[in-house]
Amino acid sequence: MGGTVMYYETKYKTGKGAILPSVIGIMADVILIIVLSFNLL
Repeated sequence: MGGTVMYYETKYKTGKGAILPSVIGIMADVILIIVLSFNLL
């Protein structure tokens, strides 16, 4: 969840010009969630 918080902080600080970093942040969080889910199986 720490990555998500950092992503939102970066998004609000830079405004609407950080679309690409936002997508990268979301993808990173999704990958993290998937990895954690597989570790729990």
